[in-house]
Amino acid sequence: MKTFLVSIIGVVGLFVAATAVMFVFKTCPPQGPWPTPPWCIQQPIDFNLTVTVPYWTEGDVYLGVGNNASYLKLNHLESVFYSGTAKIGKGEQYYYSRGSLATRSTDNFTPMELPNGLDAVTDWIDSTKTISMPGFQKGVLFGGSGWHPEEAGVNETVEYNLDLAKKFGVEWLVIDNMWFEFPDCSDAQQIKPFYVGDGVWPDTQGWTSPTKTDQQMKDLISRAKSKGFKIFLKPVVVSFAKGPGRDPSCHVHMTNWDGWFKDYTAFAVHFGKLAQETEVEMYAFGTELDIATDPTRFAGLGPSNPTERWRSIIKEIRNVYSGKLTFSVSCSVDPNHPEYYPCNGPDGVKFWDDLDYIGFEPYFSITTKKKPSVADIKDAFGSALDSAAITRAKQLSKK
Repeated sequence: MKTFLVSIIGVVGLFVAATAVMFVFKTCPPQGPWPTPPWCIQQPIDFNLTVTVPYWTEGDVYLGVGNNASYLKLNHLESVFYSGTAKIGKGEQYYYSRGSLATRSTDNFTPMELPNGLDAVTDWIDSTKTISMPGFQKGVLFGGSGWHPEEAGVNETVEYNLDLAKKFGVEWLVIDNMWFEFPDCSDAQQIKPFYVGDGVWPDTQGWTSPTKTDQQMKDLISRAKSKGFKIFLKPVVVSFAKGPGRDPSCHVHMTNWDGWFKDYTAFAVHFGKLAQETEVEMYAFGTELDIATDPTRFAGLGPSNPTERWRSIIKEIRNVYSGKLTFSVSCSVDPNHPEYYPCNGPDGVKFWDDLDYIGFEPYFSITTKKKPSVADIKDAFGSALDSAAITRAKQLSKK
């Protein structure tokens, strides 16, 4: 009996000692039949939320927890944006609704270690809206610039966003990378990558990111493809002077266009080989290089015979890449610099017949309304696209 009592006292003593150690160091035991220590109970915290909802949403939007679909009525910021502050425990699931369980979101959410909880409702469970059309390429630009998997939390964030894109029915991911003009954009002597570790990062405004290594590109493409995405590879050549408020004439005073095109060919072929190796479905080998493609712009400061130069690059790429090929032309205008007009868009490029698709980035205003409706935006953009690109596409039998 004495031995039994000693054993009981010993066990109780160990339990008290273990509890004291956990209290001092604020550690928690694994879940089990025993009670959870008070310091291990997750206390709800004020969680700031911003959410986007489908554009066809009508009425109020709520945050729901458990069976309470109207736990918190959200503030309507504008358009499809809503916000609010709710007490939510870490790891606790919540959802959004239009006021009832029958109108809740198709998605559940949990607080993440992200700034202020940035959520997006894919759809409502009672919705009958269809947002796709035959032949429409449902894709997004996947923010891979500056992606460095060795940094804490980056891999988890990449996985979260890939899964979120999948939820939204995204089928294509645009993956980019940056090479740079050296020593500067006004008279580039060399086009090459700038990797992390190559020196002090020259861009202090955050409009560019260090070049991802080929292995990082391959890993990112592989992870995306493993989830069923198709890949649109879109590397760009930029300058460290890129961004608003900077000299818009940057890199239009090139004196050595022969050297620039030689380096650009190497850049384009390099990524063509990468695209072939990783089985990329589509590759845009040029982006927003109006000065180097359209001889009518920038007061004749561009290269001589641009079309012949680009056809030569396309031929080199076709030798190493068998997928779909395009070029992304922009259409940006600056009223403060009328000497850079006109903005010809796709009409300024004369080598579309060598490519599979017409690529167009329309940076122009489409409406003067301060708060246009979705219908206003669709109608205005449709008209602008028809005049800028559709006619040319039909003439060339391109998409």
